[in-house]
Amino acid sequence: IAAGRCFAGNAALLGCCDLIVATRASNIGMGGPAMIEGGGLGRFAPEDIGPAAVQSANGVIDLLVDDEAAAVAATKRLLSLLTGRIVHGEAPEALRSVLPEQRTRSRDMRRVIEGLVDRGSAIELRAGFGLAVHTVLARLGGRPIGILASNPLHLGGAIDADAADKAARFMRLCDAHGLAMVSLIDTPGFMVGPETEARAQVRHVSRLFVTAAQLRVPFLALVLRKA
Repeated sequence: IAAGRCFAGNAALLGCCDLIVATRASNIGMGGPAMIEGGGLGRFAPEDIGPAAVQSANGVIDLLVDDEAAAVAATKRLLSLLTGRIVHGEAPEALRSVLPEQRTRSRDMRRVIEGLVDRGSAIELRAGFGLAVHTVLARLGGRPIGILASNPLHLGGAIDADAADKAARFMRLCDAHGLAMVSLIDTPGFMVGPETEARAQVRHVSRLFVTAAQLRVPFLALVLRKA
């Protein structure tokens, strides 16, 4: 948990963690004001270095919460999912009304996830980063699982470099903790074009292929519209 200022060695330790929960008032950086000034890079206030809004948008923070009490509560929920312990909860609502009747219409994939998993069990990770995919820890029939879902409301669900990075890291997390995965698919494929290639698209999506090929946990793929 990052609450307040987390610089230098502390940030290095934080970055090695499987999951990072941070408060909105936190600042995270590999160097604090003294180190930056000592390197001749200028003078900055602590609040100017790696604010939570920036570190959430770039994928450093997995879960952004309001305050330290919320961070502790969220961490307890995350730990309960990562232990693999079965805790039976309330079944979700029927999925019948979640998917649009017309195939040309997009849907809010978060609603699909909520209709699939045990009620109130879903925790979305890195929600502000890699918007073309959702990565969610939840319970299904009481069993902890990882959900990787396309987001057709962003780029039509096309996978860009950030989304590929996000998906690969989530797969490694689920594999390390023995969580079976469900993939909800609605994507035209990988994002293309000169601007995308300038962001090392080939490197990012190839890492996604290699990571998926090395998975040891069960992986169920559901195509909701296009793949």
